[in-house]
Amino acid sequence: MKGFVKSFRIDEDGKEFITGLFKEGDFLGYIPILDKTHFSDSAQAIDHVVLAVIPISDFEELTNLNKHAQEQIIRMLTHTIEEKEVQLLRVAYDSLRKRAADTLLAVFNKYNVAGDNNVGIKFSRGNLAAIAGVAKESFARTLADFRDEHLIDIRKGVIYLLDIGKLNQLSN
Repeated sequence: MKGFVKSFRIDEDGKEFITGLFKEGDFLGYIPILDKTHFSDSAQAIDHVVLAVIPISDFEELTNLNKHAQEQIIRMLTHTIEEKEVQLLRVAYDSLRKRAADTLLAVFNKYNVAGDNNVGIKFSRGNLAAIAGVAKESFARTLADFRDEHLIDIRKGVIYLLDIGKLNQLSN
């Protein structure tokens, strides 16, 4: 996979909750294959995406015959479970400011593979709010507060993290 993809669910009120973010090299859609169920999330490209589709029979053959592939799948599943646990705890217990800081840092770290602190976050406020599990309006107000505090800058819809140290303090 190349590009960026989000997986999400929409609740009965029409609110979107982002359940996963995927970048180049990530796998998506393998859990329902292992569980022999349907994929319960939807997926959408965030920017230009190139996907490779692996037929289910090939995937099953690979995982049944290759011990290294089995170990890799177990690692991916473990990582996914850990991410979901953190996400659930954050939504249940963290303040809006902490969730906003966590979300900005998580997205920045996931997509800033070069380690360049001048890279901006090109996600919409709606997507960021859905990751944080909060209303878009509340998230936008918190971003405005962060901007007033010189923690971030927003130029042409791109969010730049100006004070990663202070955002990390809010996050911890």
